[in-house]
Amino acid sequence: MEIDDKSIKTTQKSLHEHLEKLETCLLEENIERFEFSQFKNIEPIGSGAFAIVFSTIFQKKKYALKDLKLNLFMDAEMIKKFIDEKAIANTPQDYVVLYEECWSSNPDKRPKVDEVLRQLKKFSSKAPGDEQHINVVIIVNNERRIYAINDLDKSLNLKEVRRRLSTEENLLLGRQNIYFYDRFKGKISRDHENNYTLEKILISDGLDLSFCIEIDHSKPSFPKIVQRFDLDKGRIFDDGVMKIAEKQAFTIKNLHEKDINIQNEHSINIGDSNNTVYNQTGSASFLPKDLLLTDEYIKAINEALDDSKSAEEQRKALDLVGKEYGQFW
Repeated sequence: MEIDDKSIKTTQKSLHEHLEKLETCLLEENIERFEFSQFKNIEPIGSGAFAIVFSTIFQKKKYALKDLKLNLFMDAEMIKKFIDEKAIANTPQDYVVLYEECWSSNPDKRPKVDEVLRQLKKFSSKAPGDEQHINVVIIVNNERRIYAINDLDKSLNLKEVRRRLSTEENLLLGRQNIYFYDRFKGKISRDHENNYTLEKILISDGLDLSFCIEIDHSKPSFPKIVQRFDLDKGRIFDDGVMKIAEKQAFTIKNLHEKDINIQNEHSINIGDSNNTVYNQTGSASFLPKDLLLTDEYIKAINEALDDSKSAEEQRKALDLVGKEYGQFW
């Protein structure tokens, strides 16, 4: 079975009508939402097909309370069955993400009714075929900022997503200092990243999709170090002073997979203000397979070694290449 645009529109119209009814009930207080903490002296008195039943004191009166948060029929086996179930072809990704969040094996991580209502209202107002943007939610010390990416393939595994993030000029995120989060706010081990595609960690937020990463600034980011110190350029010596070459001889492959080996850490106090500066020293080594020569550098070498030149002319030409592209060791 496949879902086409016509059936999506029909479903959205029906959904919109149901949402209006539900919202009206909430606004008119025919349905009222209470926090679980408002119920006192909770004691289990039995269980049913859908929930555990408790006795409780609420606003000085005794009630029977069905706690769907701890329902029995949503056991681990059924949760697994839901998660393994494949979405019907052409189901909008917004809906897939939302109902899979509702299947979380951890009840605390399932969205609340008012949040589901808010999201469904956004979905129902969205026309089929509208472009979705993917936002990277970056968490640093419990603070968040958002970076938008418009052409990220949802089928990429997280290792390939890392590759993309390592080349984004405003991100330059490495392997050592970032972690991905799944839809249920669980940190994903680097060893398990290949088990996830981007689509599996996307969270719907109305018209857009997003995924979360955490940055640990106590650890180095190799792509940023490459940019800051121009590690992909050679060095030249001018009057005993080492300088960065003007032209680039190579690029470093797979920045997203490289680590810095931290060898020493120390701190110093600056001035009378007791400001502490922390320093780290480290190293990174490369094999020939880790480097990709630029076309310009290859052309310059070939021209310098042209067979029509004498040995002396070739030597001078190579010296000139060295002054432009630098030396490596």
